[in-house]
Amino acid sequence: MPVRLRLIDYFEGAPVVIGIYNTMRDFERAVIGYIADHDNKVLLRVDQYDSRYHTYIPFSSATEVAENIIKKQRKEYERVSKLGEEIMI
Repeated sequence: MPVRLRLIDYFEGAPVVIGIYNTMRDFERAVIGYIADHDNKVLLRVDQYDSRYHTYIPFSSATEVAENIIKKQRKEYERVSKLGEEIMI
């Protein structure tokens, strides 16, 4: 069964839909790019489309995996940024 995930940024207050992705691979690529483009100043959340009820839901096994991807990529960005700062010193 295909997954449809909606990535949302709440950092500026009002939610901004970043995009809708049909694979975890596309989702992860989008997360990596978005975090880098915004210097990790993001508050990302993800919803999964429920075709039965024709709405997005915030809690599912897919959203749990997606939230873990977001956490992992934010930590990786912080690690790489910190490493870059140490090299510059």
